[in-house]
Amino acid sequence: ERASVLRRRADVEARCLITYSSADSLMSIRRLGKLLHELAVTFYREEGRRIKARLHQRSGLSQELSVRYCFKIAVYAEFRQDWAAALKYYHAAYAHLQELMASPEGTSTAQRIAELLAVSEQVHLKLCTLMLHSS
Repeated sequence: ERASVLRRRADVEARCLITYSSADSLMSIRRLGKLLHELAVTFYREEGRRIKARLHQRSGLSQELSVRYCFKIAVYAEFRQDWAAALKYYHAAYAHLQELMASPEGTSTAQRIAELLAVSEQVHLKLCTLMLHSS
């Protein structure tokens, strides 16, 4: 009863309150791990949806922002262990990078080209890693 009063005063969900028993420490740690995993998956799913909405809401979005948003959504999908969505958005980021490299403003200076190549290398590495693990 005391725990429920404290939980209500702290405005904490009932599922987020875990009792720890030293006699049953392994089970308590497993429950804590499961809870933290659920909370993390929920957080990254909501963050991905928020960024996805921002990506789809702006039709005149610059190529740089499109690459950034696709990469971010893919990373969040990886955190949730949603490999299909991660691959999809890494592919989209790579396609936006290719369009950016083909455009005249994308290759204006040597520094700009080096930056784009560094980003494309990271996206390529993520794509290869996910494809190797999925096959």
